[in-house]
Amino acid sequence: MGRIAALVVGVLVVSTGGVARAQEAPQAGGKKAEGGQAAGTATAAAADEVKTLFKDGVDRYDKGEFKTALEKFEAAYGKKPLPIILYNIAWCRSKLGKNVDAVKAFEAFLEDTKGVSEKQVGAAKAELARLGGLVGKLSIKEAEKGLKVDLDGVIVGQTPLDGPLVLEPGHHVVTVEKSGTKPFVKKVSIEAGKEIDLTFVFEPLPPGYVPPPKKVEPPPADMGTLKLKSNVAKGEIVIDGAPQPFTKGSLSIPLEKGKHKVKVAAAAMIPWEGSVDVKKGKDLKLDVKLVKDKKKIEAAFYSTLGLALAAFAAMAGTGGYSLALRGDYDDARDAYEADRTAQKYEAMKDARDEAAAYQAATDALLGVGCALAAAAVVTGALNPFVKKSEAKLSLAGGTVAAW
Repeated sequence: MGRIAALVVGVLVVSTGGVARAQEAPQAGGKKAEGGQAAGTATAAAADEVKTLFKDGVDRYDKGEFKTALEKFEAAYGKKPLPIILYNIAWCRSKLGKNVDAVKAFEAFLEDTKGVSEKQVGAAKAELARLGGLVGKLSIKEAEKGLKVDLDGVIVGQTPLDGPLVLEPGHHVVTVEKSGTKPFVKKVSIEAGKEIDLTFVFEPLPPGYVPPPKKVEPPPADMGTLKLKSNVAKGEIVIDGAPQPFTKGSLSIPLEKGKHKVKVAAAAMIPWEGSVDVKKGKDLKLDVKLVKDKKKIEAAFYSTLGLALAAFAAMAGTGGYSLALRGDYDDARDAYEADRTAQKYEAMKDARDEAAAYQAATDALLGVGCALAAAAVVTGALNPFVKKSEAKLSLAGGTVAAW
């Protein structure tokens, strides 16, 4: 991590508020990135910027300017997501009374405490326990996957959720829609320090029900919208680990402002993965072009070729046996011509029918083998043209990133 990692050298927890500060300034002359002096200079400049933001945040915190301190720490964290910076973000949110956001930050910090002291970990756990008595939790009990959970007009995730929702005490409205049923709407009362369970109960729609048109509202001020468009009609988009299917080659998803990890995948296609930076109040268009998975095409080629060879082998067996039965039929027919009795006629008829059945099986296997061989030729021809899936991002009509 070079010079930026030096931010965590000698950090300690101050007695007034618990925020971490740098006991000594980061040392210059960190390891340069490959690519020469220019790359090393850029890395040093980035490290200096993070260090400046970090120190400004500490100064503001000491002056009681928690809102400005939070902005400084969040800006530093956006450039280098170190656990120690997230630790300071959590303390600022706690001081500002943003209890829910503080709980989320402390929980995220405790998941990765690399490079921080045991004293800071203990302080974080103690503050998290205190905050736990000021907020409540709502646990969603739903086994079905992919149902969007709307809380107070904002989509908070899809079932199954990663864990209980952390909420401010008071009344909240949970809305969940499921195809073919009435929307589930429940007003829940959250109490501080308590966790309640919620199970969805869906009622079937009455015959002939026509849902009212949905009112399209702009995203909240701190939200943006990711609009997905894909060359594949049916697939799945995974945002920050939460999967959501799409069935018409497009999807519009409201997201909190900031960076999000995105993966777009579809059956037999190479998935695309990347990150997007959502701006508040803006539409971010993501055009994804998925291509066929080369490995799956190779597997399809060998599978169809193997099945074709098996069909031709079986055809050879049934064809050979059919010829032998044809000889038996000729012998039975000659015997009947010499002595036209009912018994010899039945023997001739049975021999003819058995020979015809095996001939029909031979013809069917020939058709199957030819079809499979043609499929193998097609998949084999496609294989050299397989490329990597790609995507293009655009914001307010201008391209901001492309892969």
